[in-house]
Amino acid sequence: MNKAAIVGVGLSRFGKRSDVSLRELAAEAVVEAFKHAKNIEPRDIDAVLVSCAQPERLVVQSNVSPLIAEYLGVKPPKGAVRVEAACSSGGVALRLASAMIAGGYAENVLVLGVEKMHAAPREEVMTSLSIVADREWESIHGINAPAGSALVAQRHIHEYGTTEEQMGYVALKNHKNGEMNQKAMFRKRITIQEYADSPIISRPLKLYDCSPICDGAACVILTTAERARRYNDTPIIIEAVAQSTSGNTVSSLESLTTWPAMREAASQAYRATGIGPGDIDVAEVHDCFTIAEIVEYEELGFCEKGMGVGLLRMGSQI
Repeated sequence: MNKAAIVGVGLSRFGKRSDVSLRELAAEAVVEAFKHAKNIEPRDIDAVLVSCAQPERLVVQSNVSPLIAEYLGVKPPKGAVRVEAACSSGGVALRLASAMIAGGYAENVLVLGVEKMHAAPREEVMTSLSIVADREWESIHGINAPAGSALVAQRHIHEYGTTEEQMGYVALKNHKNGEMNQKAMFRKRITIQEYADSPIISRPLKLYDCSPICDGAACVILTTAERARRYNDTPIIIEAVAQSTSGNTVSSLESLTTWPAMREAASQAYRATGIGPGDIDVAEVHDCFTIAEIVEYEELGFCEKGMGVGLLRMGSQI
């Protein structure tokens, strides 16, 4: 089987992007990805995968994959497909693109993630986010993303003695990272006092525990590992991409603080590469809520259960 390699990377500027449409926002990331690569043009792309979770509700536009491909001047002979998997949409799109290359179905695949959330009224955005959960049995009763994550935080506090201050250090670290990123939505450090004084969203989660509504796009261009140096002198070889699913409802979880699907996906990736969590030097994890990042440390095997906050060293690296 072929391995996939990343030869082009692009990002839009993130934030409230009322200056651009969905397709224009996508173009910012795609144009940069083609500039990052070399000797590859839109005509060389075999397939396009667009990660976009809820365009029908947020920008009143369906079938966005061929629409964006056409705007970008890409006419992929192997097709343009939209991928939707809530917060995992981008990762799943990358996995499917890697599988297409591994299986010999395509040689050059463009993967784009784009969301334009500010285009819709706030009420529509909040409803759209809430129906990611089971509408009939959970979200209609108030189990949306902040409330569900608040339940996880409450249970983690109960089981492991995690404190709100410890969750706050996740926010401090990530705001520090944002300050160094010219394309980040928020480029300002916060103090632990500012974190503590921020409004409650869903107890115990405060404003700085929660990710914002945001517009942005990211793009990668993939090819086979064998062809990669044609397009980039330092390609990134994808050693493994894994995915697992264990359910969709809070009520189906055996434990709020143990996420078997993440543990299984991590285990698949470790087995495929022959490395373990102790071999990882840098990890980028999903920080939709501060408590989620802490649980992810644990489920990825970087520490024992309940010890995720210890990786933050109580702010010594902030």
